[in-house]
Amino acid sequence: MLQEAVEPLAYELAFWMQGLDNPEMEIAEVAKLSAELASGFRAMAIIAMATAGSIDGFCHNLIRSALVRSRYLQRVHDSRAFDSHHFASGRYKPLADAIAAGEYTLAAKLHQLSPTAWQGRREYRDDFCFGRLLGNLLLPEEGDTVVSELLEEFETYLDGNSDARLDVCRALVKADATEFNMSFLALIQQFEEQVAEAIERGEMETPIVVAQRKVFIDGLALLRLADRRGMATEKEYRYCPSLARRQMQSPFPGQ
Repeated sequence: MLQEAVEPLAYELAFWMQGLDNPEMEIAEVAKLSAELASGFRAMAIIAMATAGSIDGFCHNLIRSALVRSRYLQRVHDSRAFDSHHFASGRYKPLADAIAAGEYTLAAKLHQLSPTAWQGRREYRDDFCFGRLLGNLLLPEEGDTVVSELLEEFETYLDGNSDARLDVCRALVKADATEFNMSFLALIQQFEEQVAEAIERGEMETPIVVAQRKVFIDGLALLRLADRRGMATEKEYRYCPSLARRQMQSPFPGQ
């Protein structure tokens, strides 16, 4: 299914990318289109790795996802459209894509262009906290106080419930490899359960959806952050293959 989807998906993404260049497009449409494009490029990244073993195809498409988000965020700032529905740090997937691809400068840009405060009805508070933590853990100069406040806000929101993302972030802050590996395995289980729940409720199985069930990009981003801290991790994790953790061989072509 995924191999057959490559050509039509690539054509569709190329077609809609032209629309993103339209200066007449309303910010609401730019927001929606950029989200759809980012999701499509994430899927293309996974398909490139899963069907062709291409680490360059994987990383390059993740970078494209992040660039699409960057263009939307920059337009929000340029037009001061800060009430745009998609302007929320809880929409962190393209940020995770950039980190997973090892494109840290682009990831930092996404983090810095994203709002520092929770956007209420636009996002869940746990997603906001995790999205901000991803960026702050990438950029230690953001300060320990901000990270501590986000961890506390995350825990308060959970109100006694569990979310392995919080535990993984705590382990990263402490650079505790043992705690990280334990919580990361729990996070993989959490991802697997979310996929199973989506299947059970009859989520439409488009190539984009199916691809994103096969590889845990958010997990790969967290592994990159662990690597940057010199933390020992397992070579292979379910949904996070070692191939996806390699550095791209060819520079991003710029489009």
